[in-house]
Amino acid sequence: MNVDLSRKMIASANDFLEAAKRCSFSKENITKDNLPLLVPEFVNRAFACELYLKAIAALRNIDTGRKHELDDLFYLLNDEDKKSIYDTWRECAGDNIIDVDYIKKMFIDNLKSIRNVFKRFRYAHEWSGSTISISSSYTPDQYHLLFNFQVYSGFLEQFTETLQMYINIIKLN
Repeated sequence: MNVDLSRKMIASANDFLEAAKRCSFSKENITKDNLPLLVPEFVNRAFACELYLKAIAALRNIDTGRKHELDDLFYLLNDEDKKSIYDTWRECAGDNIIDVDYIKKMFIDNLKSIRNVFKRFRYAHEWSGSTISISSSYTPDQYHLLFNFQVYSGFLEQFTETLQMYINIIKLN
């Protein structure tokens, strides 16, 4: 168990999440001054997710290699951690979402939609036009998700908060 490395990753992930929260604003309060903070929010949230997932893997002695895609890192985790993260998300994402196949598929589709947000948004200047959103940045292999009503941009925020909550639970045990 690589506890020291995991602690360092958790501390770093917490810092990136804090930076993301400072860039966050409600949709009702969008102004020309805070709109440019959307990209740094996404990048910082995605990097926090990557570090949280790698910290969990380090605690479990799972080698993540040079993987960075969030869904790939999630799938490397043991079944107990994956289920616990999914259950934590269900409990925190809304009105205690029930565990059915439809919801599992929604979780997986959303995870796929944010799989490489860090990579896509750190170079947003290369592709962005008048619209900046997670769905406007889909890669060709993700384009089908654009038409999937089960995918929504708020998932990145939910997933980050879920991972932080889960990491705090397992650190206490």
